[in-house]
Amino acid sequence: MVKRSQWIIFSLGIAFIVAIPTWLPLTPLAVTPFGLDEISQVLSLLFIIALLLERSLEIFVTTWRDPDELALTVALNEAQAALTACQQSDSPHPDTLNAAMTQVQTLQRKRSHYRAETTRIALWSALILGLLISASGVRSLALLVDLEAVQPFQQRCIELVDVLLTGGLIAGGSDGVHKLLQVVTNFLEATSDRVKNNTPHS
Repeated sequence: MVKRSQWIIFSLGIAFIVAIPTWLPLTPLAVTPFGLDEISQVLSLLFIIALLLERSLEIFVTTWRDPDELALTVALNEAQAALTACQQSDSPHPDTLNAAMTQVQTLQRKRSHYRAETTRIALWSALILGLLISASGVRSLALLVDLEAVQPFQQRCIELVDVLLTGGLIAGGSDGVHKLLQVVTNFLEATSDRVKNNTPHS
């Protein structure tokens, strides 16, 4: 459950962001003309970066976390074998059977928790590295918006949003970037075809 204080802080933050245009005379954004080639170039670059990041994190996380998970898996297999042997015995002692079942359940919970922790570490690492990569100069919105046509405050806001969006996109992995590239490519190609079909022939 989200605490009431958190909802209040969240609501105040949203209200502050929405109220900014009423305090500052902001300039409407000027969109830079772009086509399929520009979009493909940007997303292809992000795809390669996300792919490299995935493979690097896979190596680091596997080297760091897999040995302990393997030890838990071995212990769980041994506990399950002991439980099976106890169940198949002619007259299993209730206390021994309960202890074996408890051991299996405990090891299963430990391994599940360890895997969830590994996933959390991998996701946070990907997000942090994605934001660092984006902050170092890899951007996506910068090609779509003419930053020279807006005020300095707007430029800083757009750059901040650009870092967050691009970093999140990179952290989402190569599969997400690839799907986005397919969606954008299909949309632009369909739009181009509609324009060609609606253009009167001379």
